[in-house]
Amino acid sequence: MTEKRPGRDLLSAALAREAFLLFDGAMGTMLQARGMAAGTVPELLVLSDPELVTDVHRAYVQAGCDVVTTCTFGANSAKLDGRASVAEVFSAAVRLARASGARYVAADMGPTGSLLEPLGPLGLDECERLYREQAEAVAATDADLAIVETMGDLLEAKCALRVCRETLDIPVIVTMTFGEDGLTFLGTPPDVAAATSGGVPKKVRPSSPKVMVTITGMSSVSRHTRSAHLASSKSPMVSTIARSASVAATASACSR
Repeated sequence: MTEKRPGRDLLSAALAREAFLLFDGAMGTMLQARGMAAGTVPELLVLSDPELVTDVHRAYVQAGCDVVTTCTFGANSAKLDGRASVAEVFSAAVRLARASGARYVAADMGPTGSLLEPLGPLGLDECERLYREQAEAVAATDADLAIVETMGDLLEAKCALRVCRETLDIPVIVTMTFGEDGLTFLGTPPDVAAATSGGVPKKVRPSSPKVMVTITGMSSVSRHTRSAHLASSKSPMVSTIARSASVAATASACSR
């Protein structure tokens, strides 16, 4: 059994629409500011330069963030390309985030880096395999929650979310990114993203994770998020999270 850590009740309160959580901001930008060389794979720094990564996490904690996200945005087996295993990277990354003194640690998963068929070369089965490998790696850690972030393809986001719901017993957050026109780069509006992702089925289990679908994007997207919020309110929960160094336009939906 995972030991209950101080502050866990705040996460429950946020999922119940009774509190707010302040997330950290970018990892790559902060690593570059601290001298990360061009061409470096940021995710591998959790193994080769752990103190550098922990220093970024610690800075966000000192700035008042409730949640820090692990340095695993691109830690899938396709991007790591044999230089380290997915499990090895996630294990180290969660450990470093925890060492920063963060109240909560969110295991981070980003896009695969390839478009799904028929727009790109990535098949749905391979997409599922990549995310399942990451989700299983997260399950072996003591992360408080998982975040599938900065998604532009709703189908890929749904694939990742479905795998996480089948694999994890912790809350899962999905964020979609929108442009000035209020759409993802593949043309999905916030209300469709929230309603569709909020309805992804979960594997039946005694304790299943809550899911928070979060809409973030350019500041002009704020005019589009009301419809997303209304669409999302059909779910059992509606919550909002804040991400520092990100836009204020956020609409979230939680479903049990």
